[in-house]
Amino acid sequence: MLSKSDRHRLNELRNRQAEGIALSVGEITEIVALTIQIENAERTRLAPSFDKLRAENAATEERIRALELLADRQQQFVARVQATLAEIQTERAELAAERQRLTAPAQHSGRL
Repeated sequence: MLSKSDRHRLNELRNRQAEGIALSVGEITEIVALTIQIENAERTRLAPSFDKLRAENAATEERIRALELLADRQQQFVARVQATLAEIQTERAELAAERQRLTAPAQHSGRL
């Protein structure tokens, strides 16, 4: 991180720039160098947090893939259950029709 004097200098240069005062090439270079120092310090300070977030993100993505596979399997299961149920209902209707045919009173042709 920047020292107190470096922070003060950066603020001073930024204020002058904001006031419309033309800065020299050396002063602009100084702003750039101080800004790079800040960015590098922040990057170093935040690296462990970013690494943790990346690891958490990877774990979450893995769980999502596993859940997607599970959802696919469940959809296939439901489709199989529905197909089996349709077969059972068809067979039940066929059995009921057969029972009805066998238990219905015999119809005579009307001849004696």
